[in-house]
Amino acid sequence: MLDLTPYISLTTMMVLATKDETGNPYTANVYFRVDEECNFYYKSKISREHSQHIEQDNRVAWSILNTEKYEKSAKDKKWLQFQWVAEKLMWEEAERVSREIYRQEKSFFEMLQSWHLIYKCTPKKVKIWDEELYAGQGKVLEF
Repeated sequence: MLDLTPYISLTTMMVLATKDETGNPYTANVYFRVDEECNFYYKSKISREHSQHIEQDNRVAWSILNTEKYEKSAKDKKWLQFQWVAEKLMWEEAERVSREIYRQEKSFFEMLQSWHLIYKCTPKKVKIWDEELYAGQGKVLEF
């Protein structure tokens, strides 16, 4: 498996795509963390639109990109496009992720009191855009 760390380290925010109850697309910007297995985690309130969409249909897509300024002709255009599923973490796993991935100082219970939950996006496929390595063609990897 190709090491995605150089791409993932370019930013702390991802664009999460869900679909509403009528099938219309919706995007949300969320801050993320990643574990060693390339699972993406983010915190969100259950009342948010994207959280409600995931309750109905957990198939999602998300992307991250180089947020540094670059010129149109530059070879530094880099981004990743993922797809598969998202899930709301249950108590035990959420507490572990809070402690190990987020290195949360406040307790998991305190986080819950602010109505935030932790969600996990598990990729099945990623498309890598790297102008320097793949000359605008991209490379698709299956997990």
